[in-house]
Amino acid sequence: MLRVVVESASINPPLSTTPKAFVTVYFRDMMKRTRVEEGHDPIWNETLIWHLWNQPLENDSFLKVILQDSVSKKKERFIGLATVPLKRLAQRPKEVMFVRDLILLNHSMKPTNCTVTLHVAQIYDQDTEMTGNEELLGSTVNEVTQKKLMVSGLPMHRALA
Repeated sequence: MLRVVVESASINPPLSTTPKAFVTVYFRDMMKRTRVEEGHDPIWNETLIWHLWNQPLENDSFLKVILQDSVSKKKERFIGLATVPLKRLAQRPKEVMFVRDLILLNHSMKPTNCTVTLHVAQIYDQDTEMTGNEELLGSTVNEVTQKKLMVSGLPMHRALA
């Protein structure tokens, strides 16, 4: 499984109205999104999971991260997007990839002052087994976290189709 924890975002400059922000993450054309949080510095700490099945991460695997403002129930406003290459995670599957203050791009693919913080890890079936009342996933992630793999806040951006 691929586990993405969307921690927080920073929306700068502040919008005229308080944003109701959410993050959409695409992996292999499968979309997952966070709940809506109000504010210019929303905090989600929300976990998104994709099953890899029999298709392990490859060197060209990536995430597409989009920050949006839920203006109304029928309308969403684009704030920014970024591409997160997963090459390091494909090469070091037991590590957690931390992406702090990932700079988002606007519609013109120019950097904005908006950022998103998240971390990505591969979780294996044996890591999610239950033993009594304790889930091994928590301890495994804590152990893996000690081997932090830091990623620059400005990864190589790719044109998105």
